[in-house]
Amino acid sequence: MAIKSLEDDLDSVDKILLGQAYGVLDWLLSGYNTLVKRDRTISGQEGRSLGPDTTAKLHEIREAGIKAGVPIRTSQSRYKGFKVPMYDYEFHTQSLFSQELADAAVSKIRAVESQRIDGNPAGSVNSQSVQNGQFYMECIVFLVGIQIFE
Repeated sequence: MAIKSLEDDLDSVDKILLGQAYGVLDWLLSGYNTLVKRDRTISGQEGRSLGPDTTAKLHEIREAGIKAGVPIRTSQSRYKGFKVPMYDYEFHTQSLFSQELADAAVSKIRAVESQRIDGNPAGSVNSQSVQNGQFYMECIVFLVGIQIFE
């Protein structure tokens, strides 16, 4: 619940930066997809925050959608009601950021695996108290909160 609340308060760039820092796959995908699909271009400040490689990849995806003749967003933009096949931004995003997304997925798997000790599920009679996925995410929320409010 705290994660959802925090996620709602983060903009796309923050989701990407925190997703990179803490290996949160959902934040990475959400941040990337929002930036490539929105009407407004990526600002200079956003580009500086994301770094040149990430910004270049995001612009490449946006440009591919434009060249395909697809409006960036059809539901809330000047293109509302304009019927065209949608460009597959998600696939293009996943292909350009495949290594980073794979690293985040591995991080998520490690968090789940940390729920087991000696082959026993965490919380079983034979296991000790261990860090589980929920605890991991609560730690991330706490650390992110500290960074946001500093």
